[in-house]
Amino acid sequence: MILSLWPLWALCAAFLSALVPLIQERKPVSGYAVALWSKIILVTLLTPIVVFFVDLPKDPLFYVSCFISALIWSICDVIYFRAVPIVGAGVVSRLIPASVLLTFVGWFVIEPSLMRTYLETPLQFTFLSMIILGAVACAVMLKNCPVTLDGFKRIWFVIFAASVGTMIDKLILGTSPAKMGPFAFAFIQGSFMVLLWCGWALLRKPIPLKEFFAPTTLRTTLPIAICATLVVLLKFYALKGADHPALVSVIFFTDAVWILMFYRFLNRREDAQIWAGLGLVACAVLLILVKSFVTV
Repeated sequence: MILSLWPLWALCAAFLSALVPLIQERKPVSGYAVALWSKIILVTLLTPIVVFFVDLPKDPLFYVSCFISALIWSICDVIYFRAVPIVGAGVVSRLIPASVLLTFVGWFVIEPSLMRTYLETPLQFTFLSMIILGAVACAVMLKNCPVTLDGFKRIWFVIFAASVGTMIDKLILGTSPAKMGPFAFAFIQGSFMVLLWCGWALLRKPIPLKEFFAPTTLRTTLPIAICATLVVLLKFYALKGADHPALVSVIFFTDAVWILMFYRFLNRREDAQIWAGLGLVACAVLLILVKSFVTV
């Protein structure tokens, strides 16, 4: 029952994900501090749940896979935080949706049996393919920022991670315990990411310790970390419940629409195409309807 509600979990994750940049905009702090504190707080919050309610997998391959996932996402974060000040957040937001096309095709390579299942309902498969293409087009055109070859070169790994990392996460969730699997995965992956981020900090020293432990940093990162923890868990439950990870990504695209709605409520001007935002919402709704009611 819980996993069958994956569209709801993906939509809730998108809503909470939209709160993260809004909180950070009010009191800007180092992106590295936000990333590391978010994982530290995630691991702290999940520790009692994992200790008392979750049976962690005993298969070593689970932990190896979690480490690979953590490594990919950690590298992605480093590149992302370095690229955004240079190429701009708008360029990144226009290029990342392309990862969904890679995920859509790539997952059928990993799970060819799912491709055969989809082909048994050709009308549904056609509609889903069109919805995914439409959602990617709307997400790309939501912002007006010009995209350059240099910008693509700087963030190609972010696009790669958004696709391959999501597929790896889906594979791991498929081998984790049925109900509490997302908690086990989030805890282990988060623990590895804390270790990787701390190791990178020792080598590169991205920010002074005084700034990292500053009260302002902690006050800003605490609500962000709580939102991020909920986003991770909800997204993992959505990934575990959906038969294809690209479907979750389409619904998760609506986080940009939530941000636009928040800006409108706060009377803030945002340079975005409203029609593209409405298109994203329409694609998310159509995706849920097609998966639920089109069976041919």
